[in-house]
Amino acid sequence: MRNVNTLSPKYYFFLSVVCMLWGMLVYRPTVFRCLLFRTFNESKAILWIICGVCFVVTYLLTYKRRRNYVSLITNTVLPFGIYSLMAYDDAHFLLISILEIAVMAVCFLYCLAVIVRKIKRDDFEQVMKVIKNRLYHCALGMKCVAAVGFSVLIGYIYVLNAFGVPSVVPAVEPTETVAENKQAVLSESMPVISGIDESEWEKLSSKKRLDVLQTLANVEKTQQGISHEVLVCSEPLGFSTYGTYNHKTHTVTINSNVIADDDAEQAVITLCHEVRHAYQHDVADAYLSLDKEYQQLGIFDDVRKYYENLDDYKQASKDGFDEYESQTVEADSRAYSEKKAEFYFEQAKKYLTDKNK
Repeated sequence: MRNVNTLSPKYYFFLSVVCMLWGMLVYRPTVFRCLLFRTFNESKAILWIICGVCFVVTYLLTYKRRRNYVSLITNTVLPFGIYSLMAYDDAHFLLISILEIAVMAVCFLYCLAVIVRKIKRDDFEQVMKVIKNRLYHCALGMKCVAAVGFSVLIGYIYVLNAFGVPSVVPAVEPTETVAENKQAVLSESMPVISGIDESEWEKLSSKKRLDVLQTLANVEKTQQGISHEVLVCSEPLGFSTYGTYNHKTHTVTINSNVIADDDAEQAVITLCHEVRHAYQHDVADAYLSLDKEYQQLGIFDDVRKYYENLDDYKQASKDGFDEYESQTVEADSRAYSEKKAEFYFEQAKKYLTDKNK
């Protein structure tokens, strides 16, 4: 890697600022993800801090002898790669581990090749100058190697996000068929569901906890007679959101903060709350399939409320928290989830007690 200046100092600085801002504009809507136990605004601030620090360090490192387009690219990739390592470590641990090992190995070999070359100088000052120059080359080389590794990670995440692939999914498969014997499904699932008990939950990794919640979602699907599978996944959603449900993909997303918490109560309540939304959508779809004269029957009054509410669903961010919380489907989901969570905790306690007798 040679020291080549192909850009003037002023133009290099201008392009450096433009590239960093352009990188932020592209990264934020496509790859950005909240950090674990951080709100959206806190995560955004951390990203800006990383970008600012990296901008200063990489610019100072390259503005004298590496003012070129390669430096612009590597300097731009570096901060977003560092943030991606922090944000996606739980989701893509294996890939990140492999990339880290590969980057460190290549950096070590490159630095070794640069440092061990024979110094053809006798004067002490000249020797120190050569060593200083070689250390500078090592720093630049490591920056380029890291940027390549980060590019692989960011590209991989971008493709997954573009196709709507969840970051963290359980090993347990979602159930597609509707079981006739609901009690049998609950009994067969108790060895896994009992993991929600405090004595068991605190022993489980986040991945294992997600397996427990997917199993619980499968039971809930059966208990409520939901016609489709319900996939459970985990994402950092900030402190203000415990979970979400997407009816198009039949996916319940639970905040990573909730999964990581050693108290299982909020995780179970959130899971039951969001699966209840899947039931509400199913009921509304069934209502729409009826002939209009049957839709007016009094037996469908509550069902009609589901349909009308889902058709005009209130968002807390747009319509205010009171409007969001008081609407029919949310009130119903809250009441259902609190009652059902209490039931599952009682069943888990009873199962573990009987098991330990």
